[in-house]
Amino acid sequence: MRILLRSFVAMAILSATLLAQAPLEIVAAYWGDGNNFVDVTQNVRSLVRGGALETRVDSRALGLNPSRGNTNVLRVYYLQNGQFNQGEWQQTMMVRIGAGRDDRRDFGGNRRGRLLPLRIERAIYGAGNQVMDVTALLQSRVADNRLELPVTNETMGGDPAYGVVKQLQVTYDWAGQAFDVVANENDFLRLPDGVAPGGAAGGPPVRGQRLRIVKAQYGTLQGNRLADVTALLQRNMVGDRLSMQVNNNTMGVDPARGADKTLYIIYTLDNGPQLGKTIAEGQQFTLP
Repeated sequence: MRILLRSFVAMAILSATLLAQAPLEIVAAYWGDGNNFVDVTQNVRSLVRGGALETRVDSRALGLNPSRGNTNVLRVYYLQNGQFNQGEWQQTMMVRIGAGRDDRRDFGGNRRGRLLPLRIERAIYGAGNQVMDVTALLQSRVADNRLELPVTNETMGGDPAYGVVKQLQVTYDWAGQAFDVVANENDFLRLPDGVAPGGAAGGPPVRGQRLRIVKAQYGTLQGNRLADVTALLQRNMVGDRLSMQVNNNTMGVDPARGADKTLYIIYTLDNGPQLGKTIAEGQQFTLP
């Protein structure tokens, strides 16, 4: 009986863990105007259905009206497929996030647009006339709208030109635009970022990536104790690259004394779709 009970508890814990790893996770949500914001995290979480949030922004859906007579806004911090995002919707707007929907807006209310899936249009591996089509293989390796793998005979599924250095030619669609990239054998392919030479998965892409910091906040979502550090990060960029340690000294502020803090960054590469990254206090990060 005890063994069965333990098995049941273990299954329950596993089920809870799998549910917690859902593609859309509402980290925090605030509803109000000016300095009068109310925590509505639980209310917004209860509106998530099938991994998606789709609701009209009004007091009926959110359960209260924190600032009568003013145009309230809903500010949401969330994780989608492991990436941090944030958005703000004015009263009467529709929120659509997750399950193929992405109607995120920045803190000025500007629509960011739909994140279209990464699609491999054509991929050829080999040398000269000794090539093979690996389009389906590469598409099967796309996960969370990214493709990351070393370019080797093993990962490509064969050696079409024995004893010859081969190339991988890829045409892919990202955010509604078509791109071409060429990777040599033993390079590391990272889409949509680019190619790192010599299998250096952590190295910079060969193609220049124009990095732009859209918004950066440092602090804790609990109590909305966040400091805007967008300008600071922009000043610390060297060319199109940003590498920093995350702590109170480098961020120039301690917005939540005594609490564990996090750096939340929204950025773009080559004017592409907005991407999100979170870095815990005490950690080092590099973009891209």
